[in-house]
Amino acid sequence: MQILCVGCSGFIGKALRARLLGAGHVLIVVSRQKQIPVQGETWVPFESDWMEHLRHVDAFINFAGESIAQWPYTQGRKALIRETRAGLCRRVVDRLARFEARPKIWINASAVGIYGDRGDESLPESAEYGASFLSSVCHEWEAEVIKASKLGVREVRLRLGVVLGPGGVLAQLQKVYRLRLGGLLGNGVQYFPWVHRDDVVRSVLFALENPLDGAFNVVSPGIVTQGEFSKSMSKILGVFAVARVPAFVLRILLGDMSELLLSSQRAVPQNLTQSHFQFEHSDLEKTLAEFLKQV
Repeated sequence: MQILCVGCSGFIGKALRARLLGAGHVLIVVSRQKQIPVQGETWVPFESDWMEHLRHVDAFINFAGESIAQWPYTQGRKALIRETRAGLCRRVVDRLARFEARPKIWINASAVGIYGDRGDESLPESAEYGASFLSSVCHEWEAEVIKASKLGVREVRLRLGVVLGPGGVLAQLQKVYRLRLGGLLGNGVQYFPWVHRDDVVRSVLFALENPLDGAFNVVSPGIVTQGEFSKSMSKILGVFAVARVPAFVLRILLGDMSELLLSSQRAVPQNLTQSHFQFEHSDLEKTLAEFLKQV
């Protein structure tokens, strides 16, 4: 396939591109970064009219979006988070509507944050959406992608949990735990939906190669609570994290961003499992041990 990739130059994207190229696909990579392409890749500046390529490719993969992990959540930053997700997808749909030739499939990132804070409720893809800021962003984001189906484009929305791999969030967490500050956030009973980066990459290839459509929770079947995650991190690093940050303190300090740390999403990968996708990584401690040695 010839594939147009946006937002694929970072933590997940680098691994995804390597796997796609290894499978024989040809990539057009849209990025703000200037890099020397490897064989099978063409790099296009984000500032260019890259959407013209949509009429010439078999698939479109979009992982673009302003980081939600930077504080503070000012009104301007919240608008940017929304615009780089729902706004970008809205413009893509508008452009697709003008073309006679279109990609056969559109794979778009989303997040389990769409469900909001749901305690210990099991959350398959059919669960209702939440009402928080990040939930509303995910809802609007997905709503734009869904419009592509009316244009004959098969759309797949991958609702990601916290993606674990070399570097990324683990690099930052290790620094915190080394200072013995990585204890409980809130009461620690909130569910922590995580997923191995390789399983995220494999889910994208699975969607390309199989007739999937709609929403898919991309989360490990081995879901844990935040307290269990903290215990595993401390064990692997050989430190005892003593800090415990009350929920009200996080809400005062971080505002809407505290949702990232306090919300409980017991998401289950029902649709992927029913489609016979096999997760290769469901043991959190093994995953942490694998990557913390590399950070």
